[in-house]
Amino acid sequence: MLSRGQRSWKKPRRSWPSRLQEAEEAAAAHKCSSLRRLSTGLQTEIEDLSIDLERATSAAAALDKKQPILTSIISEWKQRA
Repeated sequence: MLSRGQRSWKKPRRSWPSRLQEAEEAAAAHKCSSLRRLSTGLQTEIEDLSIDLERATSAAAALDKKQPILTSIISEWKQRA
């Protein structure tokens, strides 16, 4: 069995409030880093969706330009038939 003098090398026990505070700080730090990762991922997704929106808008504009031409071609075909 160890004597009192031999136990002195061990860490002194911390009180419950200090251990609780340390655990709360660790949880807050973990939550903060998780939120940063989530924010970065969402920002990347927003950028990707923005690019997709630009492509869709330009495709819609191109189709709007072609629509009157196709309408006139269809009208000509109807007249011939």
